[in-house]
Amino acid sequence: MKNVYLIARLAPVVACASVLLTAPLRAEEPSGEPGKLSPEMRQKLLEKFDKDGDGKLNPEEQAAAKQAMAEHRGEGAGPDRKAEMLKRFDKDGDGKLSPTEEAAARKAMAEHRDEEMVKKFDKDGDGKLDAREEKAAKAEMEARRHEEVLKRFDADHDGKLDPREEQAAKKAMADRRKGGDEK
Repeated sequence: MKNVYLIARLAPVVACASVLLTAPLRAEEPSGEPGKLSPEMRQKLLEKFDKDGDGKLNPEEQAAAKQAMAEHRGEGAGPDRKAEMLKRFDKDGDGKLSPTEEAAARKAMAEHRDEEMVKKFDKDGDGKLDAREEKAAKAEMEARRHEEVLKRFDADHDGKLDPREEQAAKKAMADRRKGGDEK
């Protein structure tokens, strides 16, 4: 199980990669200013989510847009997932997770992640990951992270990040670390 623990220690690396995926979907203005919506993206968002027709997204409409984008990317905790987390870990029944409850939730998720890693990469069936299996797990996670970053930030679709695209990716990660974007 030591190897499983090592893989679990990779969770922060995977979490950093997910930062790039869970921050709000943004495009760049023609001026190249990162973090600003392009006119085309703004129009599409308004058409789909501006339910009251006032030309801007109120907090409810913004939440719906963020949720839809997270679901489109196959991530994010939707209402069902949040309800399940509260049901499982909100021991005091106050409708939110305290730091202790959050720690228990993180621990349970890490244990689940460990089990899934062993199921997927334990080729010899011994219930743990040896060095070769661990290397395969790391390689797959890195390849997936690279693919996801390109999918999100490679605006010109050339298969690599130019300096401007890389800067946008770094800014998204920094914003996420500061707690500025969706969680």
